[in-house]
Amino acid sequence: MLIKTFENVIGGDFAEMYYHILAYQPGWRWGHRSEESTDSLFWYKQLTTEGDPLTKHLTRKVESIVADCLNLEATVLNVYANGQTSNLITAPHHDDLDKDRWTCLYYPRTLSDKEGGETFFYHADGRIRLVNPSVADTAVLFDSRIKHVGRPPTNSSRDLRITVAYKLAVTMQGTAAV
Repeated sequence: MLIKTFENVIGGDFAEMYYHILAYQPGWRWGHRSEESTDSLFWYKQLTTEGDPLTKHLTRKVESIVADCLNLEATVLNVYANGQTSNLITAPHHDDLDKDRWTCLYYPRTLSDKEGGETFFYHADGRIRLVNPSVADTAVLFDSRIKHVGRPPTNSSRDLRITVAYKLAVTMQGTAAV
């Protein structure tokens, strides 16, 4: 199953501006779960694909990434910002078990190695498959059946770890989404 990282998604200056818009404007809510069966909760902010201009622009980039990388058409099922404060531990999870579901995570801000913020991806047997660092203006596209978890910022970071999560249904180009 594919995991692919993309750099320079919307442009560094826009990425930093987007981080500030996401972090400091209202709309954050506590209590989102990645899976219904988990007790792991985190901060979230519901976004819309046609909302603010930067989310709209990022949505077009995500759709382009899917088309170019997978030669498939993406329908956005949901888009929201994940927020983790220091030491907010969450559980490894699958986003979806449907073979036609993909996730794209966008990272608007860099957290250094000592600050945490990476996304860990796992093999089916539980071994770590890939560690994707939290680097500004990057995105990682992956099959939603791959188990993963976001590492929270450490105590040395004062930043909120934010990723923008796109939950996607993919189909052959030119056909209607499920």
